[in-house]
Amino acid sequence: MLNEISKSASGKPSSSTKVVDKTKISGQTHPSQELREPRRSERIVHQPNRYLGYLTDIKEWLATQFQMKDLGDAQYVLGIQIVRNRKNRTLAMSQASYIDKMLSRYKMQNSKKGLLPYRYGIYLSKEQCPKTTQEVEDMRKIPYASTVGSLMYIMLCTRPDICFSIGMDLILTKYTDFDFQTDKDARKSTSGSVFTLNGGALVWRNIKQSCIADSTMETEYVAACEAANEAVWLRKFLTDLEIVSNMHLPITLYCDNSGAVTNSLEPRSHKRGKHIERKYHLIREIVHHGDVVVT
Repeated sequence: MLNEISKSASGKPSSSTKVVDKTKISGQTHPSQELREPRRSERIVHQPNRYLGYLTDIKEWLATQFQMKDLGDAQYVLGIQIVRNRKNRTLAMSQASYIDKMLSRYKMQNSKKGLLPYRYGIYLSKEQCPKTTQEVEDMRKIPYASTVGSLMYIMLCTRPDICFSIGMDLILTKYTDFDFQTDKDARKSTSGSVFTLNGGALVWRNIKQSCIADSTMETEYVAACEAANEAVWLRKFLTDLEIVSNMHLPITLYCDNSGAVTNSLEPRSHKRGKHIERKYHLIREIVHHGDVVVT
């Protein structure tokens, strides 16, 4: 396949073209499959220049198969402007032109800019909804749904900060709860937990505990330990994604049992908790490292 690319491009292979032994290829594949590197788990920061020759060969081969025109680097994709900074090796996305068109469409060109997407002191209520027939007719003349849809498109593409009306920082929080010995046959309890990001459920689970707890404190303690383990994983995952800026702060884990909270903070053994399995005491080390704050 690479030989076909090189012939259609210049009649001879380029200096960066890899020579492929046809005897080792069982079937014909796409050129990109021949040039693909082994998949790695780490993030690719820089692509070596030696791949530029491969890219050029593939583009030239595609041009022989389809009617194509090379427009160079992408500037706009679905109304989103792509800004490249070669010096700092960064990419940025902007919807400034789309926002200007939206302001012009809804007659808000002269509106004042604010630091917050939701002005302080304004409170919305269902009582403000139109009640009379005349109010409903007047509301139909206002493109409210269309405006909200335009804002949602901006929110999903480039402005996630307006997803919450008062523009708060993204905060990851964990809530745990339990149902004591709901299984009347095995006498096992049920643990429930949910991760929220700015009030929206992110990860949740509801499972039966593997051990039999003889008190509500032990049941909540087991649920809190399982939640803390998941919090450590999710914290590392979001840190790698770099979408939540405050992941250096500990995750708050809300527990509604004071005995379980106290037991997770103290390394001492108590009379009523000596029988608890050792693996559930891992929450104490997690709290000590500052990954989770139990409250």
